[in-house]
Order: sequence, then structure tokens, then C-alpha cells
Amino acid sequence: YWIFRHIVITGSSSGAFINNNVSNYITCEHCLADGNDGNGFYSNDYLHVINSQVSNNTGYAIDGDNVTLAEQCAIFSNAGGGIRVQNGYAYNNIFWDNNGPAFLATSYGALAFCGNIVDGGYDNVFGNGARTNSSGVNLLDNTPGTPCHFYNNLITNCDLGMYTIARSPILFSKYNKVDSCNT
Repeated sequence: YWIFRHIVITGSSSGAFINNNVSNYITCEHCLADGNDGNGFYSNDYLHVINSQVSNNTGYAIDGDNVTLAEQCAIFSNAGGGIRVQNGYAYNNIFWDNNGPAFLATSYGALAFCGNIVDGGYDNVFGNGARTNSSGVNLLDNTPGTPCHFYNNLITNCDLGMYTIARSPILFSKYNKVDSCNT
């Protein structure tokens, strides 16, 4: 089990906080991953990112293969997108100007996306004048019978507000606001 606090990684050529079978549990608290080639945070197992800034990376801000939790983070201007997970939870984060989905679940079990603000904005980072977030929330697949909880989110200025091809109950009904999205 590793805990990193108050660590800054900028300008790395191979990502910032990267865990490839080093430890089963990584927690990063009050950290900065800015301007790195690759992902800001990555783990093939448990990853918990708290009160951190993840910005200007060429990959995803946070990328987790197993259980991933992001709380109270500022996630912006990442070329890959915001958070990519299989089993993941995102609470009280703010996302803006990422060039991809704020929250992407590729093949997953339990998910929660609660209390987040996503502003796709207009592309002042990548220079093509288009909206930067392709979607606020993008659910590509899931295990049937696994609930997904989405409450109290504000998603604005994205191409897609919430997109899913999920096979189990999706609870979008609790106080979400999707505004000024193309579809």
C-alpha cells in the first residue's frame, strides 16, 4: 500500500503517477500531474486520487484498470479525456476542456458519478474551434445486473451529455442537469 501526498510531477515523458504491478493500492492526495506525456494517474489495480489537479497531459487524466476512485479533483485540458475506468467512482470533481469524455467506462461493474461538474467548453486548448468533451458520461458496456448511480451532476457544453449502451439499470433520474449539449 502506497500513499503519495503533496507530490508534483510535470514534464515526464512516460506519464506521471503510474502503477504497473508495483502495489495493489495507491492513494494520491493533494498531488499535481501537469504537462506529462501519457496519463496523469494510472493503475492496473486500486487507485484513489483525492484533492489533486490533473492537467495538460497527453493521455487520460486518470486511467484505472480495476477499482478507481477520484474525489474533489480539478481535471482539465487533458488530450485523452478525464477519467477512464472499469469499476469506478467519481465524486465532487470538476472537469473542463478535456479532449474526450469526462467519465468513460469501457467494460465495467459498479459505477458512481455524483456531484460532478463537467464543462465541455469550446476548444481554446486544441485549436480547432470545436467542443472539447466528446461526452460528459460515456458508458460503453457493463456487467448485466450491476447498478450504475449518477446523481447531482451538471453537464454542459459537450457533444453528448450522457451516452450509454449499458445492459443494466442506469439511475440517471436523481437531480442531474444536462444543458447546452449537441445531443
